[in-house]
Amino acid sequence: MKKVLIIIGLLFLFILKIESQENLLSFNLLYVRSIKNEIKIKFEFCNQSDKDMAVYVPNYLDICRNIFTIKFISNKDSTIHIYFPCNWIADLKPIKLNCKNCVILPPMEKKVITMKLLKKNFSPYLKVNNLYSVLLEIRLKEVDIESVSKNYFHDDIVSNCLIYKNISAR
Repeated sequence: MKKVLIIIGLLFLFILKIESQENLLSFNLLYVRSIKNEIKIKFEFCNQSDKDMAVYVPNYLDICRNIFTIKFISNKDSTIHIYFPCNWIADLKPIKLNCKNCVILPPMEKKVITMKLLKKNFSPYLKVNNLYSVLLEIRLKEVDIESVSKNYFHDDIVSNCLIYKNISAR
């Protein structure tokens, strides 16, 4: 009986440790807007911890490496439309955090990022006058990260969801 209680206790501590990394960083989609043949998205990271944290900032190559995913889910039929501007898939290599690909966020500080997405790079194509639930995902849990900072974010995280109406064709 003691062994079972110890195993349950260790499992509980393990789950708390996994969840604690996820709660250290908030990942919020701020807006999604159409601009002719493009969609402009803005999102932010906010350090919720009490220490400075190195945060990897995703870019277009990360979409090709399947680290960063942008999903538009049709509210009409639940079809998932993925933004994929690549004609190749990159090998997943270790990420070395540096001043070009990460930001050091002090406690409660934010980093805002804006991206323009070409509508022609969605598969399947977005339909005109449809509503979509939009969310972003970053998957760093399985990625080897090299950093000089001992406190960096290395987990999977999903943004909040916003509703977007596609008002023009690609």
